[in-house]
Amino acid sequence: MSRLRVLIVTSWYPNKTNPIYGTFVREQAQALAKNHDVEVALFYPSDPEVQTKARQENSSAASGSLTVSGEVVSRLEEGVKTYRANLRFSGNPLKYLKGGFLAGRELKKIIRLFKPDIIHVHVSFPAGILTDFATLGMSIPYVITEHMSYLQEYTDKPPYRILLKHAFERAAKVLVVSPFLATQFQSLNWKVSPEYFPNVVDTSRFQLSINEPKNKKADAVNILFIGGMDQREVKGLQYLLPAFAEVYKEFAEVHLESRDNKKPHLHLVGDGEKRSAYEQLVQDLGMSDHCTFYGALPPEDMPQMYNQCDFLVLSSLKETFGVVLIEACACGKPVVSTACGGPETIVTDEVGILVEKENIQALAEGLRQMTNSYKDYSPEAIRTYAVNNYSSQVISQKLISLYQKVISS
Repeated sequence: MSRLRVLIVTSWYPNKTNPIYGTFVREQAQALAKNHDVEVALFYPSDPEVQTKARQENSSAASGSLTVSGEVVSRLEEGVKTYRANLRFSGNPLKYLKGGFLAGRELKKIIRLFKPDIIHVHVSFPAGILTDFATLGMSIPYVITEHMSYLQEYTDKPPYRILLKHAFERAAKVLVVSPFLATQFQSLNWKVSPEYFPNVVDTSRFQLSINEPKNKKADAVNILFIGGMDQREVKGLQYLLPAFAEVYKEFAEVHLESRDNKKPHLHLVGDGEKRSAYEQLVQDLGMSDHCTFYGALPPEDMPQMYNQCDFLVLSSLKETFGVVLIEACACGKPVVSTACGGPETIVTDEVGILVEKENIQALAEGLRQMTNSYKDYSPEAIRTYAVNNYSSQVISQKLISLYQKVISS
């Protein structure tokens, strides 16, 4: 197999402020880079890492009021050359247009310098629009993988709809991370035929625990939640917390016992504007001693968190994929998930339970069932499922085959 030159242009990518943001794009880049030449270009508005660097170099700029001129910095990140920009796409329409023009111009420079065989775009807004603009007049094909569950919020606005339509229809291939996401395109009447292509998960980093984790609560059935706690409340904690309280009280007050005589404990990883409100809700429910909030944790701590739990719960209102489900499975942990889009493609009877979304009673029943049955699941079988379907090796091989077909056509 000949080495390909692949440029990944993305709207989502981890940074110091949010180290798990778009981590699946980075994992895909690293998987491809093992056997091919890969570079990453990130033009997400006002990347905080680049803004910090620019402020350090321009001490006269007041904090928060830096005049962004289109600076792009590049460096090796875990062996992959990565470009980051501090371009702004906010403010009045003229500033927005200027930001987009500068980004497209800088991306064109990167393309001419790197000379990729193919460009892989992740998240159409703004990366797909920029790639469409930057490749005009070039013969380099690009593929778009859409991850956004809220694509319709952009297509409802006429200017964005026109730009996105052009970007998608020029793409050599359009991929979606769940069949659910493909339905968003049906009402648009665009000349686009999206194909399902799942995200990659680094199953070499998330593995079965050989020994019992030191920090695991030995006297509890440990339930893990991972997700943001922002104002949109899309992760469903407003349903999960009352559901957990209901189940816990059954075990504690009705003297219902799990098979190993343990009571459930909920571990919550994540942060956001609503965290204090959720902590207050936990207190109001009388669950303060039975729920632990950890805040946002660095990626290197996450394998241990999975292995400290007995099962994972995903309570989202909407998910286009569900990376945390695969990471839990890679660690051999069963899952309880709402049927909210992406999870329906992932969760089988072999790995967990699907429940109705936005339903406290359905979540409570899922938690109740799994608290009593998690030991019936085979950790080895769950991990095998994750590796066979979502590992770096499997997904990167499928990607290269797709790239070669696109390039040859």
